[in-house]
Amino acid sequence: MEHYWELILFLRLQKEVLITASPEVRDYINGLTAYYSGSLIWVRDNKRYCSVSGLSCDNLFEGGLFTDILLLESFESSRLPSFEWWWEYDPARTTHMN
Repeated sequence: MEHYWELILFLRLQKEVLITASPEVRDYINGLTAYYSGSLIWVRDNKRYCSVSGLSCDNLFEGGLFTDILLLESFESSRLPSFEWWWEYDPARTTHMN
C-alpha cells in the first residue's frame, strides 16, 4: 500500500510543479510519468509477470483498465527514508492538516 501512497503523492506534486515548471523540468516530469506508465504496460504484457508459471499469458489479468481515479488519500509520510523528503513538498498536506 505504501507504493500506492507514493504514487498518489507523485501525482499531486506533478500537478503542482507543472504549473510553473520550466520546459526542461516539464520534460523531465513527463518522462518519469511515461517511464512509469510504460513499465506497468510491460509488466502486464510480459510472460514473466502475467502468469503464475511465467511461461504464458493465460488471462491472469482479466478486465480492468489503467485509470487516474484514485482511492482515499493519505497525507502522512510512508516513513521510507528515500521518499521522506517528498512529503515536505506535498501541496495537499498543509491544506489538509490545517
